[in-house]
Amino acid sequence: MHYLITGGYSDVARTTIDQLLASGHRVSWSGPAFRPSGGGRVQHVSHGDAPWRDVDFRAVDGIIHLAGPHPANHLGEQDIARQRLFAKSLFGRAADAGIPRIFFLSVVSNPRVRDLPFVQAKYAVEEELKQTGLPAVVFRIPWLYGPNDDFLTRLWRWVRSRSVLLVPGLLDVPVQLCHERKLAAAIVQAIGQSTAQLRVFEVATSSPLPLSELINQLGLLVRGESPRIVPVSNRAFHLRGPLRVVGLIPIRSPMWALLEGGLTCATTAFERNFDVEVQQPNSALIEFVREMGGAVPWWGRRVGAA
Repeated sequence: MHYLITGGYSDVARTTIDQLLASGHRVSWSGPAFRPSGGGRVQHVSHGDAPWRDVDFRAVDGIIHLAGPHPANHLGEQDIARQRLFAKSLFGRAADAGIPRIFFLSVVSNPRVRDLPFVQAKYAVEEELKQTGLPAVVFRIPWLYGPNDDFLTRLWRWVRSRSVLLVPGLLDVPVQLCHERKLAAAIVQAIGQSTAQLRVFEVATSSPLPLSELINQLGLLVRGESPRIVPVSNRAFHLRGPLRVVGLIPIRSPMWALLEGGLTCATTAFERNFDVEVQQPNSALIEFVREMGGAVPWWGRRVGAA
């Protein structure tokens, strides 16, 4: 099978490519050139804004659309319109070529965040996909994590080097995580499942954990002690330069707005359809710290058993 993947710098896209190649599929990749870890060959598509110029869509068996804005970006109306226009063109070409399936990575939402630009951009693409009437699978995720993510990895580095953290906003905000590798595995598994309509799955691999507890447990795993958390006003983001020196939590302001919205989801359908066991947040954090090359001592095992 031949799959076109749009993904920019996404680690999920690269992990998905590795797994597709290992399964014997052919991959065209609309993103920066890179070498798959398994040594397979990828057709690099140079026209990221118009992949149909380099790829014969009539020979494509599916599109995995993972490209999109980063949640830390400050998006305007033009950015959202640009995302919608690209999706309209991409999905329209797919429909004309009779491509049988599309996969799209979206975001979990709730009424508190539906007006945020990042969420608007994702749901604008979803709407364009629905209008094509093509069979499709949409994965809605809360927060992705892995060795190069811009949320948990940044937080891990900060906790590792700071004993005091200034945290804007609410410390009881629930955080629900999805590992990049498990999402990639679900995408590859979904390729082998037949569907005649659009299906939506909410995706996560750990149950919600309050942000303050997430920070505390990272501190225990990385330093052997929880950092001291000092709540500050959201206006601290405007003073990021001077406050960075004393430990302002390294989460960019647009991402903080999403966090405050409480992006959590129900994973029952995801577990059932893709045979994924939802991890407890403690064990997910231990696994993450080990992946980052950090040892998890005896108190780390106690955290995991809590």
